[in-house]
Amino acid sequence: MTFKHLAVPLVCSGLLVGCGGGGGGGSDASDTPQKPSAYVTLDQSSVMVDEGGEATVSLSYDASSEVSVSASDEAVSASIEGETLTLSTSEVDRPVMVTVSITSLVGDDEATESLSLYVRNASAEPLVTKIDNLLDERDNLLNLADDYRLYEFFVDFAYLGGVISYGDKATRLSQFDADAADSYAPLELQIAALATADRDYEQGNISDSTLQMELEQTESLLFDHAAYGKARLVEISEFSQVIAPGFVPATLSYDPESGLYSRFLSNDEFGTYSNGDYQFSETFAALSSLVRRTPTDSALCEGV
Repeated sequence: MTFKHLAVPLVCSGLLVGCGGGGGGGSDASDTPQKPSAYVTLDQSSVMVDEGGEATVSLSYDASSEVSVSASDEAVSASIEGETLTLSTSEVDRPVMVTVSITSLVGDDEATESLSLYVRNASAEPLVTKIDNLLDERDNLLNLADDYRLYEFFVDFAYLGGVISYGDKATRLSQFDADAADSYAPLELQIAALATADRDYEQGNISDSTLQMELEQTESLLFDHAAYGKARLVEISEFSQVIAPGFVPATLSYDPESGLYSRFLSNDEFGTYSNGDYQFSETFAALSSLVRRTPTDSALCEGV
């Protein structure tokens, strides 16, 4: 009797084992919930914004994560709302490159994504454009090419009109020698210094006020150098008066419309702009083909 009573629970126990009793032996590992992982994705890797402006970038991350954002420069403030990253910029005195970092944290899992933000110093664009134009015109300004074109034409005209001999013509042309002027070397050095300052500014190493001072120093030397060209033109005024009565070389100045330093384009005495095109007055119409109106203009009328 005792043996029979003991056998029953043993048999039942065996049946339980064979059936996966207890319910734990036959579970599927694929049914285990996956732990969320941290990630951040951005729809842009770089953005350009004017100073005082704002930009938005779309992003995505795990809904359960903690998300934070930081910027490498105080010129930029950043915030995240939903799936939108908002970037706001303050006023700057130079171009600024900022790294914006977005971090997603899920438990111990962390992911960071970055974008580059270029803050443009929009208020200094006229200054930068003026400097770029001056540097592009470097050779013309050093050689006083626009003045020489007029000078050569007036001397050639006098020769063809029998006013001067060929020898006198050659002598007068040789007397216009811009690179021999005392003002040439200082201007050449200062233009090189301006080019260096321009690069430093673009790299964010100097402020726009420092760049402005470099330009002012360059223009001061440029106007000194331009006085040489004006003096040479005044010396042959008896020839120029035949072609353009009343012509007196004006002081060199910058013309924003054309981007050129000119004796004519910024001076209403000689003509005016009409629909973006500079038109000489009737009095000085004979000079029209001798004066450049854009940086890409070549000499429209060479010496005879």
